[in-house]
Amino acid sequence: MGLTSSKPKRPRITESDRALLELKAQRRKLTAERERIDAVIDRETVAAKTLLLQGKRREAALCLKKRKLQEQLVEKVDGFLFNLERTMLDLEDTRRNAELVATLKKGSSVLKQLQDELRVEDVERLMEEREGHREWLDEIEAAMASAGGMEEVNEAAQAELDAMEKEMADAVGGQLPDVPAKAHVAPRAEGEAATQANQPQSAADANAARQAVPA
Repeated sequence: MGLTSSKPKRPRITESDRALLELKAQRRKLTAERERIDAVIDRETVAAKTLLLQGKRREAALCLKKRKLQEQLVEKVDGFLFNLERTMLDLEDTRRNAELVATLKKGSSVLKQLQDELRVEDVERLMEEREGHREWLDEIEAAMASAGGMEEVNEAAQAELDAMEKEMADAVGGQLPDVPAKAHVAPRAEGEAATQANQPQSAADANAARQAVPA
């Protein structure tokens, strides 16, 4: 009787294996988003200073408010990545599957929020004057206010804006102008103009005037 050979059975992919793969994929995406956040935050700071120099205080304040929200997102991402790593290490324990699924759902929510909130295009648009610019600013501010918990963000952004404005004013040696100052020549006083009008035009005119006076 001949020996029969059989191919080794492929290991069965379990739900835990699939969950682990999803967690790793989320970790890669969130790490990439985390790096992008840092770049956007830097751009928001530069944009706020530029807008302040242009006298666009409202737009500068909005930049700083958005940056504060982005910094809060950074904290959320960092905390989530920490929990994600811990969950991956504990994945062998099948009793943690329920927690793992919840972590996956939360990760998807955080990732979507990052993608919705952090757009370089918004920073660029604040720097430009387009049609409907004011309406667009109103819309963004209303959306941010409806999110709730904005009081602390507004206060922090306003304090930073005031400090930034003072620092920049000190650097240029005075208060920042709302609009570029135009050089102009001050008009002469009426008294000065009248005095010059009554003055003789030449020495000959002065002599003629003296000779005309009777002795």
